[in-house]
Amino acid sequence: MRHPRFAVAFAATIASMTTTVAFAGEFSLGIAAGTLTRQYHYQDDQTFVIPVIAYEGERFSYFLDTAAFQLLSGKHGETGWRTRMLARARIFDQPATAAGLEKRRSTLDAGFEVAAQGPWGAMSLEGLADTLDRHDGFEASLTYSYELALTSQLSITPHIGVSYQDRRLADYYFGVRPSETKATRREYHPGAGGIATAGLTIAYAMTSRWQLLAVMTRAALSDDLADSPLIAKRSTTTAVIGVMYRF
Repeated sequence: MRHPRFAVAFAATIASMTTTVAFAGEFSLGIAAGTLTRQYHYQDDQTFVIPVIAYEGERFSYFLDTAAFQLLSGKHGETGWRTRMLARARIFDQPATAAGLEKRRSTLDAGFEVAAQGPWGAMSLEGLADTLDRHDGFEASLTYSYELALTSQLSITPHIGVSYQDRRLADYYFGVRPSETKATRREYHPGAGGIATAGLTIAYAMTSRWQLLAVMTRAALSDDLADSPLIAKRSTTTAVIGVMYRF
């Protein structure tokens, strides 16, 4: 499974569209095709076709790379809110062997989310930490989206977000270790850094059960991360189209 940025863009975007909605026992299957531009040296732009599985229960939900368990929920006026425990796969797309880099391992991050949704849009705040002793770091992220219903079937949802990665997480995936240095690659240890994202989701309900989704997201690294000798491009683009069937 070599699609970390694809998974993040697709899952985070669709999740932001259903921040406080829960359909007890709803199960969906689908397929999605995506392209993403390379970020590291010794990587290529990538194209994917993968199956998509989603489940939304009264408390437990799962989508692509994230499992969640709802702890609390409520409503204040027209705004609904919830607090959930999260477990999310952080899948690292290792550059080719020719890069001469030590293995960066994928891991499972876990933490909490506080989210709210109302006439003003949807917002989610997450905090996740490593559970498998890989990077031993922490990431916090804030996302906001606003759904524009053009018709009863078609909606467009712009979304923006920003994430903060602490020094240990940033160094594990963006740092250059002494054993990895060469004439064209210096040792490098970034401090804490972040990633800003912006994008758009288009959703079209073809029937009461079939839904077509298209997502495009642009992500930009902060200076500390982009200055890493491992990084080929500060900004990357992910484009995805998928179809889902709700049982």
